[in-house]
Amino acid sequence: MMPVRAGPKAEHIADDWSKMNGSLPLGVVEGRSAFTDTVRRLILALPEQGPREVWLVDAEFEAWPLDEDGVLDALTLWSRPVGRRLRVIANDFRKLQARFPRFAAWRLPRTHVVESWQPTAEDERHLSAALLAGMAGLELLDARHWRARELLDRSSLRLLQENLSDVLHRCHSAWPSTTLGL
Repeated sequence: MMPVRAGPKAEHIADDWSKMNGSLPLGVVEGRSAFTDTVRRLILALPEQGPREVWLVDAEFEAWPLDEDGVLDALTLWSRPVGRRLRVIANDFRKLQARFPRFAAWRLPRTHVVESWQPTAEDERHLSAALLAGMAGLELLDARHWRARELLDRSSLRLLQENLSDVLHRCHSAWPSTTLGL
């Protein structure tokens, strides 16, 4: 799978980190805790913002606050209206379930809302972290340093939506809510 394509601004930001002398451009977050805080803030805003579709994409979701009370409450409120869709793309849902047992339990009565997808084996290593929720998004630019940029402008959000749709086309359904034991 191709990594989520970054626009010209993102490529410029990622290439020029060493020249920035510690100052970050507007909308850029740095560090694992800043990434986690931004994910949390975007998810907590879901009930108020009300996007029909939310994308959570990451190889392992190691820095995501998916088991926190506030996050689960916000997802619950957001998911109530008819027509909501939460698309989760991950490399290994066994790890996600072990890391976030409360989130795993939360999704079971909401299988009409939650779609779980896994990239093909040859595409797994290219999965980049991203969150897309209507008119807000976050994409990880540099996983080693946890540098990400928050997306608020329509063109960047549209590009992220197109990239995530392309990723989805190369995935298969995963993480069933029940398994038949024969």
